[in-house]
Amino acid sequence: MPLRSWVRRLEKRSKEGLESFELTDGSTYYYDPNEAYVGFILFCYDLGSGSSPEIPEVFRRLEKAADIPAALDGLRPDRPDLAPHTIEGVFDIEHLLEQRELVVRAEALEPVEDLSEP
Repeated sequence: MPLRSWVRRLEKRSKEGLESFELTDGSTYYYDPNEAYVGFILFCYDLGSGSSPEIPEVFRRLEKAADIPAALDGLRPDRPDLAPHTIEGVFDIEHLLEQRELVVRAEALEPVEDLSEP
């Protein structure tokens, strides 16, 4: 029995600082909110540069979330007014809610204008 309680304590400590949401199969998906936000910003940067990056895994998992709106709330930054991009500006949330498929909005696929001087 002491081994089992030791393993449980290790599991609990390994999940400290992580957020989570339940998936449709009943399991729980854990993620680091800071890492998820950095991945989202890098994804947006790559979209703006004209490339076709992979959607970060944590956002892909939204397709399998039991409660998509609650999972989305957990992924939003604390101060969205300071964020360079929003989840709603990049992904078609209505399509996600209806079809359980995450797609990038057409507006987000347009490359950003190069403002550097020649």
